[in-house]
Amino acid sequence: MKSASLTMAASSGEVSSLSTNPIFEQATELWATLSDPCTALTYKNAASRTWVLLRQIVRLIFLLTLLAVVVVVWIWSVGFQSGRAFRSWLNTEEPTPTLLLQKTADILLWPFKVTVDWSKKQIKEQLGIELKPLWPAQLETSKLNAGQDSPQAISSSTPTSGPGQSK
Repeated sequence: MKSASLTMAASSGEVSSLSTNPIFEQATELWATLSDPCTALTYKNAASRTWVLLRQIVRLIFLLTLLAVVVVVWIWSVGFQSGRAFRSWLNTEEPTPTLLLQKTADILLWPFKVTVDWSKKQIKEQLGIELKPLWPAQLETSKLNAGQDSPQAISSSTPTSGPGQSK
């Protein structure tokens, strides 16, 4: 910063010390910093980087929004298919309350079963790792339900007896 006082020779030959204006000094210093070519380059780089960051943020928000829409549509689709299969089964079989609860649980768990089966298949194909069942009951169930991927297939393979029918 420049010195706070300037010396000036008076007409009578005396040297007097005059105080300068601090606002003028600060404005002069600011103008020198702003007019420096390095400052212009710095702001240009900052604006460029900010624009790149804004584009990346907008793209990420767009992709997350698309993901949310896909998840909602997938859940709706699975719910619709499960409900349609369940309604069809109710209209054709006329099940007992116990069987109705069992089949309702099967239908509600079916999307998870399909997801787990798909994940296991992808892990085996992509990574070459074969996952084994954790419980022996899964072995028996997987052998019994081999080739059955939907609640309709499960419900059509289970024998039921309705009113007026014999076992």
